Amino acid sequence: MLKKLRITNNRTEYVLFIIAIIVSLLYIFTIAQSDMRTIANWGYDLLESIKLGALSEFPAYTNDLRQMPSNYTMLANMTTAAWLSPLYIIQNIIGNTFPIEIYWLWYKCLIGIIHFVNVYLIGKVLSKLNVATRNINIIRILYMLSTIVLVTVIGQGQIDMICLLFVLLGYHYLIDGKYMLMALMFGISLIFKPFALLMVVPILILLSAKLKGRTLLSALITALPYGINVLATKLIMPEYDRYVNLVNEQSKEIMGSNRIEEIFALRINSILVFFAAMLILCFICYYRSWHNGIKITDYIILPTLGFMMYALFVSPAAYWFIIIIPSLYLMGQFFEKRYEFYLLNLGINIGCMINVYFSEKQYSPSPELSVFGYITGHEQSQFLYRVFDSDIITYIQFISCTLFVVCALIIIGMFIYKIHKDKSDMRDIQCIQKGVNTNTYTRTDNAWLIIQAAPALVYLGFSYIQYFM
Repeated sequence: MLKKLRITNNRTEYVLFIIAIIVSLLYIFTIAQSDMRTIANWGYDLLESIKLGALSEFPAYTNDLRQMPSNYTMLANMTTAAWLSPLYIIQNIIGNTFPIEIYWLWYKCLIGIIHFVNVYLIGKVLSKLNVATRNINIIRILYMLSTIVLVTVIGQGQIDMICLLFVLLGYHYLIDGKYMLMALMFGISLIFKPFALLMVVPILILLSAKLKGRTLLSALITALPYGINVLATKLIMPEYDRYVNLVNEQSKEIMGSNRIEEIFALRINSILVFFAAMLILCFICYYRSWHNGIKITDYIILPTLGFMMYALFVSPAAYWFIIIIPSLYLMGQFFEKRYEFYLLNLGINIGCMINVYFSEKQYSPSPELSVFGYITGHEQSQFLYRVFDSDIITYIQFISCTLFVVCALIIIGMFIYKIHKDKSDMRDIQCIQKGVNTNTYTRTDNAWLIIQAAPALVYLGFSYIQYFM
């Protein structure tokens, strides 16, 4: 009976893995959003600036042309430009300008390729932690079916996908004990999204007792890539920061505050809540490092909590969560009743899906802005959110955001409870193998695993229906 159940479960996981790959490809090639176009356009404009011999004028050039200044780092835009360059070179050789949609499609290919590389790296990192093969496969499936990954990152074409790539490489070298390479990978991740610092700082503090005199060196190596970017930007594009500030001003006009002001917005009397929470977390990391001895679970829990502090007290943009998705799914493998984790993950996926649709409104990821929309030539005019009045939409946004943030917090809380409950089993890396193997699989768990595909499929189908209405 157990043998038969094991075979049935494996077959289900195999089918879900195939479905996850197909759904990923559909999001890559048939779902897109205006951010994807903007990011690809910045890369193209950078190539044009180089061709015109006016690289230093790129910030003004792209702003005048697109009415949207770039707020990404110069090296991030150069990465996009480097990926687009083969098409651009061919275009100039043959003397025939390609439609910009070809560049958008090629950019989405970059996001898609890195997506599948990340799936591979997640497996490599988890195997180094001796996580059971079956659990690795489940984590990969859940990652590929995550609406945070599919809708907000792949759908929107966000470079957070590249940031996750270097975070995973950082963890890869962390496990191997190659701390300077780890620091370099984490440093490169900051070029693409500085929010990764919320995970990187706790890790560096956790390593301080082990590295001792090399702690400062690791911090300097972490800061080096971003420092090089800042210095190179000042030398090559002196006006870059001024145009980045224009984005902050535009954001303030639309949202009422910019990203910097959001960090200082929440306070109790004169105490800044976010900074207070991060200081407490950093002290916990220091204390764990120098007094109690570090456990592998500390490198999972505390960096993830660092990111959650920002989500709780500043601004939880859904696509930023991709950085902690692998950690959350690893934590979920420790649940004694697996369906409880699946229920929480379903809350994350549903909350994220609803939040994106109602917050982005007509700019939510859809077929219209993808190459699929370009091929069909159909313009979307129907948006079902319009049946709700503005107040209800605001409430839906808050409720859905609360749902996926709180579900993530419960997963972290349950993981902390589990490792403290089984303290004797959590002494080293081998604990993860032991921990996940104590979980049994039932037909109910199997059914809940299948249901995890529903939110991504529902959003995909809904976006097609809305597009062709």
